[in-house]
Amino acid sequence: VRPVKRKFAYALQAGVLMAFMLLFRALPIPAASALGGWMLGRIGPRLRQHRVALGNLALAFPEKTEAERLSIARGMWNHLG
Repeated sequence: VRPVKRKFAYALQAGVLMAFMLLFRALPIPAASALGGWMLGRIGPRLRQHRVALGNLALAFPEKTEAERLSIARGMWNHLG
């Protein structure tokens, strides 16, 4: 039973990904870039990787304030999007 659920989950994830790919492909490049930046700017800070990035920024830039490092990390998500 479990493998069936896993296959369904993978198929659902693939369908969502394909829908996003079609959406981004239909948009002009500046609009797709803005939408991607906005979306990942909202999703990224909720991911475990965000905490990792903040820890790495603290090691790389100990002189910067927490607010500055947070701003850098948020900018990173927007750029990746």
